[in-house]
Amino acid sequence: MFNDEVGLIEFGLGGHTEHLVPVNGGSWGGTCSGYQSPESFWGHVEKRDGLRHVIPDGTPVLDRCDVLRKHPEYAFNSPMVGVALDHVERCPEPDPLMAMGFGGAFKAFALKRIADKEWSGLDTIPLASYLHWWVKRGARVGFTSGRSFVWLDDAKLGVRPKLVQPILF
Repeated sequence: MFNDEVGLIEFGLGGHTEHLVPVNGGSWGGTCSGYQSPESFWGHVEKRDGLRHVIPDGTPVLDRCDVLRKHPEYAFNSPMVGVALDHVERCPEPDPLMAMGFGGAFKAFALKRIADKEWSGLDTIPLASYLHWWVKRGARVGFTSGRSFVWLDDAKLGVRPKLVQPILF
């Protein structure tokens, strides 16, 4: 059994990712992923065995599905999230000679970073900045409440998201 707390649940075209934060000595920066949608997620959580992550009320939820259908390039051009970070970790520019020795996606990302100094696809940013990046592009954001999601466009009084100020732009 794990004791990690979920710091963000996000959905994309390939399924979901739970980004974990350390709790009581848990590991930093872990993820748990699967093939669930916002509609099927809670049924999956009830059925999984041995993966007991704590999902507190108010945990941020990000649904990127509609945005990625219109702009699939965002899957590669968006920065990565560090749910425990309080600062941006900018990816250093790779050496061009070293980049030529990379293969596949690593080579493509390295060459993209070399060609475009402002590209942020390999940067890791704090959670609030990550949510803001996606919401600006049309993603749906909300938070957990019991065994459901409350999307900010239809939020009700009661449970408040952990990041009320950063999420409400």
